[in-house]
Amino acid sequence: MASNIDEAVPPFGSATTAGVRANFLAAKEEITDLQLARILRLSSTDDLVEIFQQCAVNNTPQVVSFTGVTFINPASSESFEFDVLNNEIVFNETGWFNVTINCHVVRKIGGGGIADWSIHSQLKPPAGSFSNFPSSLRITSLTGDVANHKRFVDLSFVSRVLEVGTRLRWLQTCSDVTKEVGIISYPEAGVLPSAAGVVLSMHRIAEL
Repeated sequence: MASNIDEAVPPFGSATTAGVRANFLAAKEEITDLQLARILRLSSTDDLVEIFQQCAVNNTPQVVSFTGVTFINPASSESFEFDVLNNEIVFNETGWFNVTINCHVVRKIGGGGIADWSIHSQLKPPAGSFSNFPSSLRITSLTGDVANHKRFVDLSFVSRVLEVGTRLRWLQTCSDVTKEVGIISYPEAGVLPSAAGVVLSMHRIAEL
């Protein structure tokens, strides 16, 4: 962010109240902007019912779904937007962003060989198309020893967003969809709260 503070104000020997006040206001606005935590959190959860995002076709990525925004700051679209129709995050500011995602994964059908489940992200510039984010792939092997084999997966990385309007999405893939594999959330059970199937947290950490 370019500074609006004028180093020549107040001028030596002829300071004006208006010039000093304008410079203090510029400093205040810049400090306030730097202190503002730009944070977005999405999740897929329901307190009452299970949400199962089952992989449909072998080795074919499908978009990970979120049920909505659980937290956003500022409480507006000036930094982020969530496109609920396409399950895409829209960046309305450039900068460096820390992105973290964690999810519950299940293989419901036991028996047979290993089913490899994976997750990765893609970015799309405003005038371009989606492309894989380098080194974002995480692979988890689910054995067939038991039915309902559950795993917890998490990953984090830093991404540089160069253009306003850039989009981010996540995709999951499975090598053997006959084993009923995918991201899953769990409803409340007894004294336990519901468990989110997938949670994404994003924090703008620096300007370009």
